[in-house]
Amino acid sequence: MPNLGYETIGASPRAINAVARGSVFSMPENGTLQSVTAYIEDGATGDTFVAVIYDATSLSSATLVETSTSRTNISTAGWYTFTCAGTTSLVSGTSYYIGVGSNSAAGANVYYDVGTGYGISPFDPSSPPTPTALDAASDLRLYSTYLTYTVAGGGPTVTWVGYIG
Repeated sequence: MPNLGYETIGASPRAINAVARGSVFSMPENGTLQSVTAYIEDGATGDTFVAVIYDATSLSSATLVETSTSRTNISTAGWYTFTCAGTTSLVSGTSYYIGVGSNSAAGANVYYDVGTGYGISPFDPSSPPTPTALDAASDLRLYSTYLTYTVAGGGPTVTWVGYIG
């Protein structure tokens, strides 16, 4: 299954305490969302994390497309995968915000490198806002988040033509 997003471990951590952070990527083909993966850590226990996908065609009024299942008790920095329902269609050429947020009061981070990212604040994992304005002014970073999808219609059809001679 292909991925869309930033699959590199960022060099620096950025707080996601009652904030969602992510980056925007253009979908290269039609597909169905399967999961979201983010490089995150948490210095506390019991915090709730959720991944979100927004249609970012309009950055000032992004529309929530999917919220993942939530995860808790994340501690060590690493790649964490958030499962999705597997029924959300992603459309070729559409810009999608791929982000992760938490309800943490302190200590939750997502990693990033230099680039363009967007924040959503305030953010409550149990009730992500929709629509929402994606704030680029506070988050000029490329976040270590990506989604995994299945290609719509499956793969190409292969026809075998043999020669007997």
